[in-house]
Amino acid sequence: MTEKLHLTVLIVSDDENYSALLQEMLLAIPAVSFSVDCFNLSQETLGILATHCFDVCLLDSALDEKTGLAFVEKAVQLGCFTPFILLSNQDSNTLFVKKQALLRNDFEQGTQAFQRGAADCLEKDTLSCQLLCRAILYATERSQTYKQLKQDHNRLQLILDNNADAIIIVDNQGIIQFANPAAESIFNQNKPSLIGYPFGFPALDRQKAEIDLCLSGREVRVAEMRSVQMNWEGELSYLVSIRDITERKRAEQEKEAFIAALAHDLKTPLKASQQVLRYLKNGFYGEINEQQNKALDEVFHAQQFLSHLVENLLTNYKLQANQLVLSRAMVQVKPFIKDVLNGELASFIAKKRHKVLTIFAPDLPPVCLDPFQICRVLYNLIQNAVEYTPYDGEITLRVNQNDSSVVISIEDNGPGISESDMALLFQPYTTMGKDIRHKGTGLGLFLSKNIVALHGGDLTVSSVLGQGACFSFSLPLGSGSNQSETQQVNTSLMHSIG
Repeated sequence: MTEKLHLTVLIVSDDENYSALLQEMLLAIPAVSFSVDCFNLSQETLGILATHCFDVCLLDSALDEKTGLAFVEKAVQLGCFTPFILLSNQDSNTLFVKKQALLRNDFEQGTQAFQRGAADCLEKDTLSCQLLCRAILYATERSQTYKQLKQDHNRLQLILDNNADAIIIVDNQGIIQFANPAAESIFNQNKPSLIGYPFGFPALDRQKAEIDLCLSGREVRVAEMRSVQMNWEGELSYLVSIRDITERKRAEQEKEAFIAALAHDLKTPLKASQQVLRYLKNGFYGEINEQQNKALDEVFHAQQFLSHLVENLLTNYKLQANQLVLSRAMVQVKPFIKDVLNGELASFIAKKRHKVLTIFAPDLPPVCLDPFQICRVLYNLIQNAVEYTPYDGEITLRVNQNDSSVVISIEDNGPGISESDMALLFQPYTTMGKDIRHKGTGLGLFLSKNIVALHGGDLTVSSVLGQGACFSFSLPLGSGSNQSETQQVNTSLMHSIG
């Protein structure tokens, strides 16, 4: 059996007989049970309304409607949210006009008290149990909805007021329509100085970017800005959040500078130790046996690995500071790639017993590139393919040409890359495939993509999980001579927030 709805009702009337009649009508309603209290129009009743919770108040305004409406207005002023149903001797046409005034927000015909407090008004002469029940249910439902909306509004306001991020609403013309307290702080202006004024930065749907805030009398601050399209008061607008990341950026720069200094200091002793190892292997200090030669190979490979780590750290610092210098030259691609495969990588490939298949398109033209940096890109990509491919695997290196560029692809038959890893693949200090033992700084792919971008090309990846991966990068065709140039890193790579 469905449990009856129970409501608490306050009847306010100076007519005791009418109060008793209303109680009888409430008791005759079968679908709802009521707890009823009766009071007259007095200051004491106002105090009860302010301190007690009722689901609905039936207010008899028949004797003096002006007094009844004033009672509603005072109750609202005291913070009472109980819905009022006014019971009047006026005919239904007059009541209809008042209801329409409420809907139109017309203050000339509807009183402020009616608009703010009265949920409904009924004609006493035509009042029935069914009509009264319907009005009460409507009033209580509307009141509960209002209370829920009020709670949600208060919670949202609390979140906005205490959010550390600046949150603003910008309309389609770039004018600020809303700003929270954090926005006042980050822009060093009060709300009236922000609302109604141009934002100053382009807001796009789902944009993530770093911006410089140049504030009068203060240093330039770096901020992270995110924006999303929304509807604000019926107009196309943008919700923009701004976070001051100046201290974080400063700490990152100090960290990168420290790492770069440390890496730079490591280069000299590394080169010296590598040279000594070469002398030992070449018998400069006397003959060595096969076992000693194997041991020297292991040490030499470890030294090479450490040298690449150091070089990656230094290159990353130069990229961050826009200080990477490209020394370009016209290079024949096929012999260049064969030299890379036959260099340091040869022993690494042989150790894992991999087969490397090279496929070159005919009549490849020379490409203007920085041999040292593109060698590093190839080294990183081939090393990853060798590392992630199980023993006795196959790696295919293809070189094709289209109308505008030479495209180099490295395919492997390793475990592939998951979709979640693909999203982070070119982020710095990120290492994929944690189920495979892989050492490194996590900078290789990040640096490779940026180095290719400096050449005017792009590095992409495609993969099917369990079926290997293919990394491809393009190098634009074009004539050129030996040259040295400094270029800024693609801003979409270095200044976008992923």
